[in-house]
Amino acid sequence: MNILVIRTHRLGDILQLTPMIGGLKRSYPDSTIYFLTGKDYAPLLEGNPAVDAIIPFPEKEYRYALKNEPDGYPSLFNACHDLIGELRRIRFDLIVNRQYEWGARFASLAGASRIAGGAYSPERGFYFDDQPSQDLVDAIKGDRKKNRRNLVDWACRIAGLPPEGHTRMYLPLGPLDRREAQRLINDSRSDSTRPIVAVQAGAARTFRQWGADNFAEVIDRLIHEKGRRVVLMGSEDERDLFTGRGIGIGGEERNLINLMGETSLKTTGAVLERCEVLITGDTGPMHMAAAVGTPVLSLFFGTAYPWETGPYGYGHFILYADLPCAPCFDPSRCERGHLCKGMITPSVVMAAFETFDAFRRGDPVGWECPDPSVRLFVTSRDTGGEQVLVPPEQLAGGMPERGLCIDDGPDGEYLPAILRARGEEIIRSFMEGESERGFTDFAAYLEEWLALRKTAPSLGDEGLKSTGELINACLEALRSRDTVALIDAIEYGFNPRLEQSSHKSFNANHL
Repeated sequence: MNILVIRTHRLGDILQLTPMIGGLKRSYPDSTIYFLTGKDYAPLLEGNPAVDAIIPFPEKEYRYALKNEPDGYPSLFNACHDLIGELRRIRFDLIVNRQYEWGARFASLAGASRIAGGAYSPERGFYFDDQPSQDLVDAIKGDRKKNRRNLVDWACRIAGLPPEGHTRMYLPLGPLDRREAQRLINDSRSDSTRPIVAVQAGAARTFRQWGADNFAEVIDRLIHEKGRRVVLMGSEDERDLFTGRGIGIGGEERNLINLMGETSLKTTGAVLERCEVLITGDTGPMHMAAAVGTPVLSLFFGTAYPWETGPYGYGHFILYADLPCAPCFDPSRCERGHLCKGMITPSVVMAAFETFDAFRRGDPVGWECPDPSVRLFVTSRDTGGEQVLVPPEQLAGGMPERGLCIDDGPDGEYLPAILRARGEEIIRSFMEGESERGFTDFAAYLEEWLALRKTAPSLGDEGLKSTGELINACLEALRSRDTVALIDAIEYGFNPRLEQSSHKSFNANHL
């Protein structure tokens, strides 16, 4: 079975499809899943075990040519014609289109036994043959406040997946990404004993920007009052966003780490993975943090509607300016001076951070705000497995253990394949004489096994020496720099456990 998924732009929207992709692979394990996406966003999918082939599409260049280079229309037409011809030759059984414009036209021209999520014809224009897609359009075009379903869950419904609990979003990271993130943070010479809070202050559109002055006050208080390091994430254009605002002064400049414009997509994810929490608006990095398992404290105002596009997963915090006019469709016509943005003050954000901190520790939590229109929610799941937003006092027990888990998301679902690939890379480093790189990567590899052992202590222990004893032997080999022992540990110790785990998962899934 050949399946094509289409989404060519918007970082967050692509990541929001990763639970759906994983669900498709579970439902159709023998399928080949193709993903048509913008070439700038292809790295988001590289290494995803549920994606068999990525088809990069130069959408930005094509859009620019359509607006500014009419002489290039013939070559543009020929390029699209060739791409559509390649798609038709694959003979798709199912196309899930999660984008209008280009996506609907490509879905129709590529041809498939079934198209879900939107198609196009000259006679009908844009149309939907599946009921969930029509329901979503009706919800967005009607009263958006009546919609209580996240776009991740909508996508899964559109793809025809069973209404069971969907996994979290997934951004695959490799040793190189993590090593570069570690280097950037270590080079800052900040206080390594302090937890790291990430801040994404910029946003693609001005009406989604909370304001540099607001963020500067929050950053200053995080450093001086809460004893945190703060890492600034963003693009090169945003690098000077806080210049002259005096944050981090008073001997604490070293605990402000400015990585704006310094990271690739995957390195951004690896930096976020090392953070205690990300504070941001409704942005692409918000979804990246959720995809790598980092909690988010997100600010929603204006057009942003947390039930639709809020961070997906358990334990993310959302501040929402819940005014009668929210969410709006056109902030440029606001007659209230963007009141929703002003209601979320730095003091409100710090109060929400303190509530998050208490929740993370498992302490009792509550929420009181001078303005009752500013609401604080935590993401959770309903009995059907879909995401819901609830007040923080309704949840107890704190954050789940972070790390790899057998039954929680793609990292767990595809864990044997992921760890096997990392082990092979470590062996290759040792065999090619890159011992220091091998030792560094092996240490990270062991950390993943230690985290896994907490959540699945019986993994691979049946009929074999316990995993704990194997890990202890590896720690001794690391101390003595014994590459042969480490290679043997991967080949004859860890890999057999992964093989055993794969058989267990297969048998459990097919009973």
